[in-house]
Amino acid sequence: MKILVTGFQPFGGQSINPSWEAVRALEGADTGAEMRLACLPVEWHAAPDTLKREMALFHPDCVLMFGQAGGRATVSIERLGCNARSTKAPDNAGVCAPDDTIEHGAPDALAVTIPYERIYSALKEEGLPVSYSFDAGRYICNLVLWTALEEARTKYPGMCAGFIHLPFLPGQKDGAPCLSLEEQHKAVLLAVKAIITEQ
Repeated sequence: MKILVTGFQPFGGQSINPSWEAVRALEGADTGAEMRLACLPVEWHAAPDTLKREMALFHPDCVLMFGQAGGRATVSIERLGCNARSTKAPDNAGVCAPDDTIEHGAPDALAVTIPYERIYSALKEEGLPVSYSFDAGRYICNLVLWTALEEARTKYPGMCAGFIHLPFLPGQKDGAPCLSLEEQHKAVLLAVKAIITEQ
């Protein structure tokens, strides 16, 4: 089985992004699957283009994406990718996206196709804080989730795709909920193994 696992570059003035720190710790891990790790830029145009290029090069059976959700206290398994974008915050290239759909004529939302119940149970059994989320926001996390699901629907039949949000790391932002890098990496590894077990 081939799994493309992605995280993001830092953004919003931060010097670190827990999603990439947790994902890149998978390097060399023995999961029983062939993995490709990729760090996506936090840019409206470059993020989906980079993701599509990685998919075309690797032809994964599954795309599992991770991102930072500052303020959330749990590992949040997203359930939907929404065909919408809206934010007043600029991306790392200084671009603000207009309020609009991502792709006109496409469905309003697409359900993730990773085995989210199995992932939830695996994290819960290990005592990690985990929850479901039905709103991945309207920023670039949702954009790449939507992109992967739409690519799977239209170009890669049988490929599963999903997204998991991670909290801040300790010390990343004063007073904000956080989760240690060790626990975040454990969550990422458990999610990958849950997907492999499902196949």
